Amino acid sequence: MRRIIPLFLVIILLCSCGQAPELPEKVNVKKVLNVALEHSPVSLCPVETMDKVSLMTAAPLYHRLFTYNEQGALVPDALESWDLIDELNYKFTLKRNLVFHNGDQLTAKDVIYTIKRVAESPMWGSLLYGVNIDELKAEDEYTILLTTLKPMPDLTTSLATVATSILNHNLGENYNYTQNPIGTGPYKLKEWRPGQFVSYDVNPNLRNQVKNDGIIYWNIPEQEPRIKALEEDNIQIITSVDTSQTLRPLQNGRWIFDLPLHFIAVGANLSKEPMNDLTIPRALRLLTDPEEVASFMGGKAHGGVIPAGASFSESNPATSFHNREQGKAMLTSAGYDDLALTLAISKGDKAMEDLAKVLEQQWLGYGFTLTINRYEDQAYFQALREGRDHLYLHNVQMLSPDPADMLQLHFQTDLSGVAANYSFLSDAGVDNMLESSHVILNPEIRLPSYSALQQRLDELCPWLFIWEPSDILGVSSRISFPDTKNPMLHPERIVVEDIKE
Repeated sequence: MRRIIPLFLVIILLCSCGQAPELPEKVNVKKVLNVALEHSPVSLCPVETMDKVSLMTAAPLYHRLFTYNEQGALVPDALESWDLIDELNYKFTLKRNLVFHNGDQLTAKDVIYTIKRVAESPMWGSLLYGVNIDELKAEDEYTILLTTLKPMPDLTTSLATVATSILNHNLGENYNYTQNPIGTGPYKLKEWRPGQFVSYDVNPNLRNQVKNDGIIYWNIPEQEPRIKALEEDNIQIITSVDTSQTLRPLQNGRWIFDLPLHFIAVGANLSKEPMNDLTIPRALRLLTDPEEVASFMGGKAHGGVIPAGASFSESNPATSFHNREQGKAMLTSAGYDDLALTLAISKGDKAMEDLAKVLEQQWLGYGFTLTINRYEDQAYFQALREGRDHLYLHNVQMLSPDPADMLQLHFQTDLSGVAANYSFLSDAGVDNMLESSHVILNPEIRLPSYSALQQRLDELCPWLFIWEPSDILGVSSRISFPDTKNPMLHPERIVVEDIKE
């Protein structure tokens, strides 16, 4: 039997908001994609927020200069073409058929306005750290000339970030995007009831690009009701599934990974005795089972050492790279039968606390003790800079599958140019290879140049393993999509199948 109004959702919303909302009129439930969020978006203007839910919800309302295709490769989005004139100068030519939801044509002025607004944003300015804003100009109505202060191999990746979604310059910075977002994307806002739902219609100008009849983002804060709604087919996608809980089998759904480029790595302070004996970090890597960590924590396991090549592949044969008996033998033969090590974590960070717990369990009984030092906020980073501890957990945000971004974050974490080498490597070879590789614009030359750097880092073992805390999506078997990299970035690709009798 087809249910036109999901009764379950009405009950949830009645309990949380005090009254039952009326669903938007004339919704064809068969083809509309229903998504359950853990909280309502705080803004639908991407440059105004860093909230993950808000960015995910806002993304399909806009175009960006670049985006990702169904295989996860970077491709032009709002661009007809683009040219790298030289290592510092770019020419972007816009498509001429993109129209804002209010009828305004998308032009070079909108792109220039957006880039300047992002570059001046206290939240997102680092994305465009090398863009020369003073030299940003329009060659004509649909052509932008952009100059960088230094070579930026990650510029196109940054221009694919949701925060760089193209805004209408006519609306100005005081326009209320939160309640009435105006973009050029495949969807446009139909109705927003704060705390209840946000619904999108298909943009009629792009109807041929959208494989469903719209989206409704429902606010269902508790995980158990979200799962139940998925099981009963009132919801087709649920976000932020907590894998620390035991997930019962789904009657009408399945679990998939959404792949955020975010890692927590275990770093070794190679300048602190006795970690400068490379026997120790190498032995610890053998004692660590990334798959066991991922099973305990949820998420994906990555073996090897940043930036080992396997860390950047979907299928990573190195995830099982561990041999505890061999690791113990290495420590014993080097005379480390009673080794005391310290691990620095950020106090109150649940992921770090849980990760420290599983490391203690894995390393227990192998000839050393581990003391966990918990630091408050800035004190944590100060402890890292001063090299107080032997080991530390470090959050890594990676902008693209290109190792350049991860290397930049690890060895030059301050994009303003101030080096903050949290691995404490005193290795001129690493510094030189990083510096020379990072400014090579041609990826066909740049990526192979990392092989020597990866080999040197593998010898040094500054990073013991990588764990990727993936967001888990619960997905109904009634929908299908080809995009396995980030399905919620492009929900227009998702097909909603008919409800079966």
